[in-house]
Amino acid sequence: MAANRCDKLSNLCKEAFSAACRAALPSKCVQKSLNRQGNRLLYNGKSYDLRNNVYLVAFGKAAASMVEGAEKVLGEDLVEGIASVPIGTKASGSLKSRFYEGARNNLPDEAAEANSKRIVEFLEKARKDERNIVMVLVSGGGSALLPLPVDGITLEEKLETIKVLASRGYDIKQLNLVRQRLSKLKGGKLAELTAPCKVLGVIMSDIVGDPISLIASGPTVPQEASKLPEIDFSILPRSVSRILQASSPSPTSQSSNANNSIVCNNKIALDAASEFFASHGYTVEIATSTLEGDASDRANVMRDIVSGLLGKKKHVVLFGGETTVRFPAHGKTGKGGRNQEMALAALKNLSESQDTLPESFAFMSAGTDGQDGPTDAAGAVFTSQDLLPAKENLQKIIEQLKAKDSYNFWTQFEEGRCHFKPSQTGTNVMDIQMIVVE
Repeated sequence: MAANRCDKLSNLCKEAFSAACRAALPSKCVQKSLNRQGNRLLYNGKSYDLRNNVYLVAFGKAAASMVEGAEKVLGEDLVEGIASVPIGTKASGSLKSRFYEGARNNLPDEAAEANSKRIVEFLEKARKDERNIVMVLVSGGGSALLPLPVDGITLEEKLETIKVLASRGYDIKQLNLVRQRLSKLKGGKLAELTAPCKVLGVIMSDIVGDPISLIASGPTVPQEASKLPEIDFSILPRSVSRILQASSPSPTSQSSNANNSIVCNNKIALDAASEFFASHGYTVEIATSTLEGDASDRANVMRDIVSGLLGKKKHVVLFGGETTVRFPAHGKTGKGGRNQEMALAALKNLSESQDTLPESFAFMSAGTDGQDGPTDAAGAVFTSQDLLPAKENLQKIIEQLKAKDSYNFWTQFEEGRCHFKPSQTGTNVMDIQMIVVE
């Protein structure tokens, strides 16, 4: 009976995740933000004339769906469009925009760099008439899909820089400040390149707190001169260190031609998950949509909350945000991502706990894009019935956490039953954690 209840909870988590992703469906969010009235388009408090004069640029994990929503609104007023999308993206064949794939495993590569150069050529054509409108659809993963390094460094050096900093626990905000310094398009430079045309920045947030200037490294958002995080420049390629240590760049123009607005974020997904559980008779708490910090450290919080729910019936606690993974400075590491690591650390903590725990509960940690790190899994979901086999594998859990090899643990544990692989969802509004007590 307990096993059946646990299977039910696991499936409920997966269904709630699907409901969250549907609510954050990019096409729907884009259409809702664009208010067309005849030959006028209202966006973020401003009005624009439509006369077959709109050019569409998109990049990010949600690009295909965002393009679909925009094209439905623009109709014949769209001249043409271009999108840089992840490898494996499925886009409707009826769309006018052209799609180019790149950034395998969510890492910038030569294909994505070639796509960036295509986008620059596309913008040069659009800006020939100042009456044209360039609509830029921005979503998470856009940094990897729009890589065009400044002169003096290579793409490989830029990628090495980001990998080194990420392995030392730098969060996405800090990484994107670095990316802005090293890019020809990020940090408002794409909008500058598009002048004198008007730019509509239609943005889906994948960063805690929705800092609009840092989402996908802010290609359409005017930048103030920003201070870099503290960096040990000796660990970076020499050419990169030289550029980063140069005097602070001038801010991009504040009399911007761009009108930027966030049209979807993590809170929308959390609200949908909350409504799903409420419709099934659960009491729901949304603890936060701004969860940050080290994934394994945050697993301690999850253990304490599960323990505190003893005696509760049909209760759910939801979290949203984006944590990080700290890698050892030296030595070989395994395969995984922040959600798989948090779930594994939570499994370890709960299996070791001396507290009396609820009889039937589930825990899920998953990325709304369906891709946790450079893997094909979104995360993992386990239940109270998995604690006993976890105790039997405790030493293995400890070793694989140390090796940052959470993916391979979940692949093997209980024949992969807890590994959550919904495939790419077409959206990207960070991560969701769920604690569900029956």
